[in-house]
Amino acid sequence: MGDIPDFKGITVRKLNKMKLKQETEIYTYLNNACFPNHPFWAERNVQEDFELFHPFRFLIKEENLLFAEKDGKPIGFFLWYPDFNQLLKGQEHLSLKHVLRYYFRRQIDTFRFTEIAVLPGYKKSHAVQAMILYAIPYIRKSGIKYGEGGYIFEENTDSIVMTRRFLERATGIKMEPHRHYALFETAL
Repeated sequence: MGDIPDFKGITVRKLNKMKLKQETEIYTYLNNACFPNHPFWAERNVQEDFELFHPFRFLIKEENLLFAEKDGKPIGFFLWYPDFNQLLKGQEHLSLKHVLRYYFRRQIDTFRFTEIAVLPGYKKSHAVQAMILYAIPYIRKSGIKYGEGGYIFEENTDSIVMTRRFLERATGIKMEPHRHYALFETAL
């Protein structure tokens, strides 16, 4: 599963959880390199990202973080995962019982399309398409029926259109917005 055609030398691989610290370094590098001028983006460091991933190490599967590579060098990533909030009731915090529920009951029917990005020099490559096509069989196999993603600001119109087109082609399902949010700024 996950075998996809070669997209002009771009390959896709899954996260190696045995090397979580090194993989987090790649993820942090790509995040900082892909979003340098993005509104409200803040430079990240490896320790911050590792602190985000480490608590989820028992829930995140290797296929939830994909890396696109060209000539063995990372050029992009796709972070998606099941909506773990569906395991919680009310004000519960994630615990061992939720991990067990996830592995034995499979109560999650939605995934979060969290981040997808490629280095600026590869924006016109097939990297995004390759990562989405790599992920689709894993999403389907997990029994997930719905996906939810978000884009910030109108500057992402190109990303929204492209991602929607790739997902619709890969799944044969027309993507429609589920919710809209607004952001307001004010001086404090």
